[in-house]
Amino acid sequence: MSVKLFPNLKENSNVKTVEYPYKLQSVLKDTIAPNSLPSSSPPSSSSPPIKYIEFNKAKFATLTWPSSITNNGSSTSSCPKCRIFIVHGFGEYSKLYYKLMDQLSLQGVECFFFDQRGAGYTSPGNLKGKTDEYHTFNDLDHFLKLYIDDNNKKDRNSGSDKKIPLYLYGHSMGGGIILNYGIHGKYKQSIDGIIATGPLILLHPHTRPNALVLKCSWLISKMLGNVQLDTGLDIDGVTGDSKFREYLINDFPNATPCVGSFRQIYDFLIRGMYLVDSRNETEINKNMIKKPLLILCGDKDSINDYKASVKFVKEVLSEESSGNSLRNVKTYPGGRHSLHIDREEIFQMLLKDILKFVEN
Repeated sequence: MSVKLFPNLKENSNVKTVEYPYKLQSVLKDTIAPNSLPSSSPPSSSSPPIKYIEFNKAKFATLTWPSSITNNGSSTSSCPKCRIFIVHGFGEYSKLYYKLMDQLSLQGVECFFFDQRGAGYTSPGNLKGKTDEYHTFNDLDHFLKLYIDDNNKKDRNSGSDKKIPLYLYGHSMGGGIILNYGIHGKYKQSIDGIIATGPLILLHPHTRPNALVLKCSWLISKMLGNVQLDTGLDIDGVTGDSKFREYLINDFPNATPCVGSFRQIYDFLIRGMYLVDSRNETEINKNMIKKPLLILCGDKDSINDYKASVKFVKEVLSEESSGNSLRNVKTYPGGRHSLHIDREEIFQMLLKDILKFVEN
């Protein structure tokens, strides 16, 4: 991780205009709110509207992506097969998940997304990276409860007595968040399963700070917690798709530079390490929800260490607590870090495995 303090978030003469490298297919015209965002923000006029919700001194950008088919296959945006609540990774925001949400919608899956505090449309400019452990999970509690309550009301009004499953999905930093949520989360029992992709449990060895740096980082996070830094994440390690790679490089100031704060970075490193610390195994197995878990990784991920995910599932989680086949980890040969924007063959494997998981 090559860092740069006080990154420039106001202008960048080196970027060029690059179209979002995927054409949306799923959203029905009656779900569109014209001019819901500045024209430069959505990749297509057919994307669902961003809705801003104020909570705890922040204005969160949220997005509900409806299903485009029902359980019987007819073309409508009601009665999803299941719902997926997405928690994004470090430096990410909603637009990077449009392809995934669009494709899931075509299969009858509804998705909810919110740009976290310190990221995306929720926290532009000098607000980037300004969050901490408390706000991360307090915000997640708030929006998860809001989504659950809204769906309960919607389902009652529809007259349906069938429970629609709800899954928690997290990528990278978001993967570390939801794995911890499955252990300590306030509303964890309302979740029917967890899907994590490339979760930040441990950084890849070539980006991982040594023990001395990590020890010093606690003090730095206390003294300079809100100081921003450009982490200089390796775009080639993020995706093997050349079009998405070009898009990320030029998506200024949203996807690039990848900015965080000392406090945010310290917190996500510690929360990931907690998951594979042998001293925590008893607590983890006692409190982890007894629900299906699927972790998906690329073996060419040079951002996070996929072997840490294997260790978490195969060594930390006991057979007794996992119900043997409830928890699984799968590695894609040639897959990079962000499977949802990786090469098409990798993306299709990801989509297939997600759908298989939620439909079982």
